[in-house]
Amino acid sequence: MVNLANTKGNNTTGVHMFQRNKDGGFYICTSPDYLKRFTSVEVRSEHRGQFKGILSGAFAAIEEGAVALCVFIENVCGVPCIWEPVRKHQFSV
Repeated sequence: MVNLANTKGNNTTGVHMFQRNKDGGFYICTSPDYLKRFTSVEVRSEHRGQFKGILSGAFAAIEEGAVALCVFIENVCGVPCIWEPVRKHQFSV
């Protein structure tokens, strides 16, 4: 399983598949090579024709785009995907 929100070390590939548009929303922009780097799995040959620039329309929030991108990754790579940002823990004194 891969996490789109993982930004530890050199693994920010999932986050970078989201691009901002001029209206402040997000869209998905990726390639077969980018997905292989992120999932360590080749894109299935029947899905290679889908990669011609931007893969989606605009999403108002990154969470909406993350759900769509996870579904896409599961379909084209067969790898389970989640969007689970690391939450900072608050400690009371």
